[in-house]
Amino acid sequence: MSGNVELVRDGDTGLILEPGDVRGFAADQLQLLISDPSLRRSVARRACEQIASKFSLETSAKR
Repeated sequence: MSGNVELVRDGDTGLILEPGDVRGFAADQLQLLISDPSLRRSVARRACEQIASKFSLETSAKR
């Protein structure tokens, strides 16, 4: 599995797929987001919250 595992938690702050699995992404993951507006909004909200808390200017300045 490649990608930024610090940022993306599968099903929570994003969706993870196997590298090169374009068919799986289009058939499964993308269709899931298209067909489930509630999931789409909650994943986006949690991802934004995580970025804001872990990578804010204040947090970055403390490092």
